[in-house]
Amino acid sequence: MENTKTYKSGQKAIAGMILIIILGLFSVMDIRAASNAVVPLEAGKTYTDYDVTGDGVADKVRFVKRNRKITKNDKTPWRYIYLDIYVNDVRVLSTATSYGDVDLCIFDKSNVYFSVYTIEGDSGPQTHKLYQYKNRKWKMVFNVNKPFSKLKGRTKDSALAIRSRIHNISNNKIVVEYVSQLYTTAAIRWRVTYTLKNGKFVKQSSNTYQVVYPKDVGIKNKWTVVSRFKVYTKVGGKKVRFTTKRKEKVKINRIRIKKNTVYFEITRKNGRKGWIKNSNKAPWSGGKTFFKEARFVS
Repeated sequence: MENTKTYKSGQKAIAGMILIIILGLFSVMDIRAASNAVVPLEAGKTYTDYDVTGDGVADKVRFVKRNRKITKNDKTPWRYIYLDIYVNDVRVLSTATSYGDVDLCIFDKSNVYFSVYTIEGDSGPQTHKLYQYKNRKWKMVFNVNKPFSKLKGRTKDSALAIRSRIHNISNNKIVVEYVSQLYTTAAIRWRVTYTLKNGKFVKQSSNTYQVVYPKDVGIKNKWTVVSRFKVYTKVGGKKVRFTTKRKEKVKINRIRIKKNTVYFEITRKNGRKGWIKNSNKAPWSGGKTFFKEARFVS
């Protein structure tokens, strides 16, 4: 009887060890499966499937939004919430803002970043930064909007001064979609590729970017000319390739950004192409109105 009990106890112990190993394997598989992914986090929800510290073990992650008490003499009354991020019950970030969102940017099991978006006021400028938490240290590694924070010829204090969102991640590269309200076109969107090298995000060498027209935004690549303008053979050039006509419909497939100045590639129906410089004056301040579709927001 004693031998039988010992045998059964040994079998239970072995079964328990096997179960632990299997669960451990599934845990590792879950972490590994979550590669090249952007995971939006839901406020108030706890996540236990992701290794954000790079130690090979899934961590406990959550972010919360809590009300901020506004005092009578408060100098930033528009910051009416706190955005808090916790990793394994340790608060690693607490920032006062009007609006906030958090995504996890997962390259692989040892490279996971927190993409934190905040907005000042109901329709103010956006801040977008990538953070990493390793060795119990919280560090800002990339100010996503900074490369285009000094663009000329844009509405600087509007909701669309410069905004960005992570579009996708693949093969150690991250594609960011930017949008800015420029005086020539109003809101225009373009995508930029950054490569993760030695813990830093390095921007693509080319300063020419593809303009995108997301279907969910409802903007098409069809621009109706309001006032005739000259189109030049090259960026910053003086040789005129053609002059547009009123009510002519053209396309804007690409932009080039040179010394914080934006140039638009204009393509006619017959395929002829050229470049124009972004206006340095807003239409409501005496600047030229280029396109019927340029609708501005405050």
